[in-house]
Amino acid sequence: MPQNDQTKNDARKAGKNNKRAPHAGLWWILVAGGVFLVTLLFVSTYLPGMSERVKFFTVNALSILILTAIAVQAYIYRRQWKAMQGQLDAMEGQSRIMGESLVETRRMVEHNERAVKVAEESIEVARENTIYAQRAYLTVTKRVALTDGFLLRIRNVGNTPANDVHVRAVADVGYVPPPPPANVMENLTYIGSLSPRGTFDIVRFANNVTAEQKSLLSDPEQEFRVWCVGAIFYEDIFKYDLDGGARKTTFCYHQTAGSPSVDAWVTGNQAD
Repeated sequence: MPQNDQTKNDARKAGKNNKRAPHAGLWWILVAGGVFLVTLLFVSTYLPGMSERVKFFTVNALSILILTAIAVQAYIYRRQWKAMQGQLDAMEGQSRIMGESLVETRRMVEHNERAVKVAEESIEVARENTIYAQRAYLTVTKRVALTDGFLLRIRNVGNTPANDVHVRAVADVGYVPPPPPANVMENLTYIGSLSPRGTFDIVRFANNVTAEQKSLLSDPEQEFRVWCVGAIFYEDIFKYDLDGGARKTTFCYHQTAGSPSVDAWVTGNQAD
């Protein structure tokens, strides 16, 4: 990093400056102390009228030595303080660099988290697309009108097999569609497995149609119709369950008097 290199260069310059003048201040202190001692010795020796020359020299020499020692100690402490201050400045520079590195690392972590999230979402989308493209789809592809009933062809139009296929359907006559089958077992046709493009035909008749109802069915002016209502239940190979149950395709068809076609009603035709 540029700031780190600058810190190293400053430290190298400071080291070169220290090598050029090692302990220059300490030598000046010692020289000054020596000059004071020589001066004191000269004064105590040649100053006229001094009665206690030895005592004068001893006391003042001790003071000079103590003062010199204090100056040396202060000089050493001063250099130590400068060295510690330099180390502190270097540590502050390193701390600043580490802080900037930490911020950059956090940004990289956030960027990686976003990338991982996008990748997970892409995987989920790809999985769902694979399911949609390859799953089984069961529907009614053919419906034929019979006397008071219908033939329905169930077909797997998907790309993979459908399992546990069963159909619940009921036929009846009336003005409105009948309710879904109430008796599950009587109106159940179990198909089992149905391969891709495979088909299965079921037949449903309206039971106990009275003569009056047949008369209404033959009158084109009446809205009396033959109905077939039901649902196809199945599971695909992807083990998808909807609310705890299998996939479902519902249907609701009708035939009116005078029409050979079987038409889908406006409601009741849905698939998941």
